[in-house]
Parts: sequence; structure tokens; C-alpha cells
Amino acid sequence: MTGPGVMRIRGTFTQGHAFDFIEGEPVQLPSELVEGHELVLRVVRKGVAGWHVRTGDLLTVELRPGGKAATGELVLVRLGETAWLGRWWNKGGRRALLDVRMQTVVEGPHVKIFGVVILVTRAEDTERRRRSGK
Repeated sequence: MTGPGVMRIRGTFTQGHAFDFIEGEPVQLPSELVEGHELVLRVVRKGVAGWHVRTGDLLTVELRPGGKAATGELVLVRLGETAWLGRWWNKGGRRALLDVRMQTVVEGPHVKIFGVVILVTRAEDTERRRRSGK
């Protein structure tokens, strides 16, 4: 394990709202957890209860410029100006984002994959790291 790296939060995420891309505050995360091409987004307003994502948590997102994800991956998708978190479903010609109960959140050819969530870091974990300097 390598030491902590300082990453800047690149934006905020709220289920069903537009992304807010900002150059946010620095956070300490172990350097092996985030690579340079990935984004760190803070969850604001309300979490995403079914996925156990809470307000203040950090989402590390691997961008998918080609808009591809495997069925079952936890993804962020865009539908117009809104963003949604859920499981990607791409079988039988269907392009859908599903909630934790496997119910459709959004569906159709107009749904665009923004990226795959590869890590959820609890807000209290980042605060503990900040206080301890680790």
C-alpha cells in the first residue's frame, strides 16, 4: 500500500439532478485507489438509499467516453441534463438503468453512460484520514 494522495473533488452528484462540475476541496485518498483519468464526485443533498450511498460520500468514477459498460456494473448515466446511479442493463436489445430492486429507473437509446463507479468512500472515512494525516 502506498501513501495518501491528495485528490480534488471534481464535482457533485445528486440522484435525478444535473452534475455540478467544480474544482472542489482537496481530499486525501490512498494513492492506489484513484488514477489520474478518474473523477471523484461528492454526493450532495440526499444519498441513494438503495445503494447505501450517503450524503457526503465520494464516488470514484472511471469515465467511459465510448459509453460502454458491462451488464450489472454500477454506473452513472446521463439523461438530458440529469444524472442517475444504478445497475446497467444491456441485454435483449434493452438499454436500461435499474435500481436495487431491479426496477427500471431510466431506459432507452437516449440514456448515455457517463462512467462506472469503481469505489464508494464513506464521508467519515475521508474525514478520519484528514484528521489523522493518513
